[in-house]
Amino acid sequence: MSSTKAVASPPKVITKLAEDVVNRIAAGEIIQRPANALKELIENALDAASTSIRITVKDGGIKLLQIQDNGSGIRVSRLPYNASRRPTLSRQLSLASLQNNHQKQDLPILCERFTTSKIKAFDDLSRLGTYGFRGEALASISHVAHMSVTTKTRDDACAWKAAYSDGVMIPVKAGVTSNEPVPCAGNDGTLIIVEDLFYNVSMRLKALRSSSDEYLRIVAVVLQYSIHNAGVAMVCKKASSANPEVNTPVGATVLDNIGLHYGEHVKRELVELDLKDEELGINVKGWLSGPNYGVKKGTFLFFINHRLVKCSSLKQALEAFYAALLAKGAHPFVYLSLEINPSKVDVNVHPTKNEVGFEDEDEIVKVICDALAEKFAASNESRSFQIQVSRRAGPTSFPKGTDVARVWAAFQTLLPGASRPNDGPSSTLTSTHDLGGNSNGGPSSTSMNVRKVAPKSMIRTDHKTRTLDSMFEPVPSPLNAQDNRKGKGRAVDVDDDGDQVIVDAISGNEEDGEHDLPSVSSKQKRMMRDDEYGDDDDILIEEESHSTSTARPELQKATSVKIPQSQTTLRSIRELRQEVLDRVDKDLDAIVKGHIFVGVADLRSHLSLIQHRTKLYSVNHAALSEELFYQLALRQFGQLARINLQPPVPLRDMINLAVESDEGKEAAQMPTEEIVKRLYETIHEVRAMLEEYFAFSISAEGMIESLPLVIPGYQPNLVKLPLFLLRIGVVVDWVDEKACFKSFLHELAFFYIPGPSALEFDENAAAATEAAKSSADEHRSAPSGRTEAQEREEKRVLQHIVWPVAKQYFVAPDRLKKKDVIQLTSMENLFKVFERC
Repeated sequence: MSSTKAVASPPKVITKLAEDVVNRIAAGEIIQRPANALKELIENALDAASTSIRITVKDGGIKLLQIQDNGSGIRVSRLPYNASRRPTLSRQLSLASLQNNHQKQDLPILCERFTTSKIKAFDDLSRLGTYGFRGEALASISHVAHMSVTTKTRDDACAWKAAYSDGVMIPVKAGVTSNEPVPCAGNDGTLIIVEDLFYNVSMRLKALRSSSDEYLRIVAVVLQYSIHNAGVAMVCKKASSANPEVNTPVGATVLDNIGLHYGEHVKRELVELDLKDEELGINVKGWLSGPNYGVKKGTFLFFINHRLVKCSSLKQALEAFYAALLAKGAHPFVYLSLEINPSKVDVNVHPTKNEVGFEDEDEIVKVICDALAEKFAASNESRSFQIQVSRRAGPTSFPKGTDVARVWAAFQTLLPGASRPNDGPSSTLTSTHDLGGNSNGGPSSTSMNVRKVAPKSMIRTDHKTRTLDSMFEPVPSPLNAQDNRKGKGRAVDVDDDGDQVIVDAISGNEEDGEHDLPSVSSKQKRMMRDDEYGDDDDILIEEESHSTSTARPELQKATSVKIPQSQTTLRSIRELRQEVLDRVDKDLDAIVKGHIFVGVADLRSHLSLIQHRTKLYSVNHAALSEELFYQLALRQFGQLARINLQPPVPLRDMINLAVESDEGKEAAQMPTEEIVKRLYETIHEVRAMLEEYFAFSISAEGMIESLPLVIPGYQPNLVKLPLFLLRIGVVVDWVDEKACFKSFLHELAFFYIPGPSALEFDENAAAATEAAKSSADEHRSAPSGRTEAQEREEKRVLQHIVWPVAKQYFVAPDRLKKKDVIQLTSMENLFKVFERC
């Protein structure tokens, strides 16, 4: 036998890394994504005492990241300034003499590592009053991107431009042999252009998200610095857009910029905090939301010595503090600026300077929370709590011996300084004890008396109660199965992954599959965002039933669905969302929010009946649905889920089908092929925008791969897809940004309205007429020309999807009240008629 022994490998040789490798590794730690590069450049501009900063971005900062300021600029010469020797245009100095008067010594070392004007010795860190100090930011950028700098001080006659690569100066233009800076025209300040970021770090480039996601991160950085540096005008925009996403004026206050970025509804709820503690040596200023404000995703902005940082201890303490004040799942808005003695702050603890260490951290956090508690306790005398008393037969009272003062004290434990609840319209609360337990006279046992409500004004239903039929799956009838075999309605299949999918056919001819629509399956991938309008409460939406079994109905598992609002920096979308809020009718909004669904009165006339308190209303549910789907799509702009089409649908064929079915095509005085071609080209040219903002995916070959999903659990009638494509090609304004988004969203909402398309309705009506002539016809048709199964499904969608979602998220516009909502009667009027019975 032969035995094998493991041969120990010799130790590897330790070698010193090449300088370019070291620099590139260091650059990867500091510049992790375009937003990090911009953060460093903004801090440099602020250190230069800039009052105006303009930022231009292309492809999320990867292709182009440009920042221009009006600060002090970079000195080209280290010679003392002599006004008598300053070259001017009037002297008509030659270029050579102009260059000889400057020993261009600052620009050549600008991008070398550890070159800085902020500190000279290590001890200077304890007195640091600037953002930068290590001298690595510009060096790191030059190692992973192409970089150029144009700068001019107020004493220079002209600007100077230099280009950099790997920390050293290179020729500004191709074909130029000299690395020296060249004179050029320019304004006071500095212009830095960063191009092709991570061009030589392919792995980092692949790890980045989409350009739109990187741009959102860039905008977030600008928003945060514009709030803290409120006196500085900041502008941030895409290179391809004339409208900036961020545009703050000079001289604005912190509160003004918070309202500009986050909305007036946030600004109104903020409380100012101004705290000084000489013992700890801190000065704290901030704006924080009060107990009446809460969103699903909190906002925490912390600046320590004017440096944007993450402070986990302070954040956790504030989250715990607000947890006792806000409802479960609600979070606050917090902006805090802490000025601490620089000698107690260690700024050199993180490569990206996102974290700092400071002395007395626990004490400082405690002082801030205590000051905030005192602030809220002093400002919450006007806060009220409403209690609802359950009405029984006759008046109710507390059990004998109950100390009512302890009941009120329970409210105060939730929030110190909370006021006593106001008496609501539905109950009268009387007590002989005040909140402090002091007797006002009378017996110690106190009763809670409820006003006796007249029968004509009594509300006998609760809008929060869920109906029993919503808990059962609809049972498909043999009629459904037969329609499916004929290619009408919806068929059910199971894909390779085992997911249930729905197949809709446009044509009733089973043999002609040219225009068959594919199966659809939705995958929701969303991010929780801050809420701006509407509630983010959970709602119950019944899942689409795909069962073809005729077995007895079983209890359906209700799915808790949230429709979060996306964050956006587009001014056009923010304006559209504000328009929704501005045109709200508070009375109608209360009716929709607190309604009880009575039933569908007439599908053909689009009328539903709802009850609110003691009144009965008739509502045009088609008009309400269109406005609801518009608001929901606007709410989720940029974060819409998808309906994946399997297999994809040819765009051209869908448009051709719609044009062939349009009776008005003759009025266009154009061949059908030309109309289809123009519509196809119009939609195909904007497919990138449709994909980015609306999850409407069209391949380069013209295949529709996905459609936007507005409400999870509800898919529109795909028979209307050709009409939807025809309308967006004709109606949508593709030139103006705001008009484009608004018109497209309205067409998407029209596509989502429950019910048939005009073409389908006409076909069904004709089929119903023929069916009525034959007494042997086994399929009874509804009066509108649609089958009973189709009408039953539409009613189910209205009752269990549209109206419940409207109750949670709909912002009722005033225009609906004028013509689409009619009060039919009220309990008071009916009692006048039937009270004698």
